[in-house]
Amino acid sequence: MSKKILIVTNRSAGMVVYTIPEEGIRREFTPGETKKIPFEELEKLAYLSGGRTLMENFLKIVDTETTEELGIHTEPVSYTHLTLPTTS
Repeated sequence: MSKKILIVTNRSAGMVVYTIPEEGIRREFTPGETKKIPFEELEKLAYLSGGRTLMENFLKIVDTETTEELGIHTEPVSYTHLTLPTTS
């Protein structure tokens, strides 16, 4: 078994929570919170209903090799900043 630890960040504006019942794991991420998560835990999450979607859309895993291993596809987060006209 791999002992690989990954840095996982909540990239959403809301709370992200997942559970892995057979392991007794429950994780809560506040907006922007980063945690160190074992690869095996993310692998189990990938097999749960909605787990891949959660990782693709709400959690940021920077390790490309790991995301490929888990079968998840992530797009870089882009932020568009608008400048509103000012009235003088």
